[in-house]
Amino acid sequence: MRLLHFVLTVGCSACAEPTVPAAEPAPSASHSMVYHDGLSAVLLVNTGLGGMSTPPSSTKTVLWRWTGSDWLVQDANGPPIRNLAGVAYDAKRNVLVMYGGSYDETKVYDETWEWRVNGGWSMVAVTGPGKRDHTQMVYDAARERVVLVGGQVGTGVFPSPTWTFDGVSWQQFAAGGPGGRIHHGLVYDAVGQRVLAFGGITSSGDAGDTWAWTGTAWSAAAPSITPRSHASLARTSRGIVLMGGFPANSPLLLLENSAWRTDAQANAPTGRYLAAYAYDSKRNVTVLFGGGNAATDDLYADTWEFSESTGWRKIR
Repeated sequence: MRLLHFVLTVGCSACAEPTVPAAEPAPSASHSMVYHDGLSAVLLVNTGLGGMSTPPSSTKTVLWRWTGSDWLVQDANGPPIRNLAGVAYDAKRNVLVMYGGSYDETKVYDETWEWRVNGGWSMVAVTGPGKRDHTQMVYDAARERVVLVGGQVGTGVFPSPTWTFDGVSWQQFAAGGPGGRIHHGLVYDAVGQRVLAFGGITSSGDAGDTWAWTGTAWSAAAPSITPRSHASLARTSRGIVLMGGFPANSPLLLLENSAWRTDAQANAPTGRYLAAYAYDSKRNVTVLFGGGNAATDDLYADTWEFSESTGWRKIR
């Protein structure tokens, strides 16, 4: 059954044009970034939880926009604050999609939200995967679907099915491939026209496997490597890379010829966990924000960019 959008819309302050912030994004981990084709800009969401101070659960989600030198507030009137949610940009519909997430262990969400440039946030009345955090989402451009992988519905309870969303309904696929896991990496490989998933924590422990999704099923995409959790898969001008996570000081790897190899990238940022990355296709750079220090658990609020010509540069 295909359901229509719910009427509830959160009023949008400064949706079409970003505003100068009163402050910059807070030090964060488990946040999300996407590249928005319609705005030709990287957007950052779900910052501000997990640090030394916790805002009230009624605090509104802030959506940030990266100019290449500064973070500006794109929309300060989102749904209640959360992190560990799935976030993706649906390029066909020009919509930011967010599913689930949590404020703390007692407040876990099962909502599907969308954000539009001229309409702000709206909640979609649709039956989805259920209450879930620690999940990952990405837009599968080849099949024009948002893909959701992993997450948990309670401590140590990791659902196995893969879900896709077309803007009207969620579709569940049988378990297989990466199965149930948290703190895994997920990225869309534009060259291979596939979604890639890596590692994370499963019911059997940390994993080092790599999987490819081509619309209906998963297949192995590379031989398993040293298990790693809390790492990120990112698209760069060099290809798909694996960065950060645990164990601390894990090497930066490049996926090449269906195998992972160590990749030397100039001035790469200090190893970190649960950072957010997005590839800016207009400027041909990969943007990184935040994450946690794998040695001290301190959270970062720094912004980096990677290009083939300059390597990594700390911008803020």
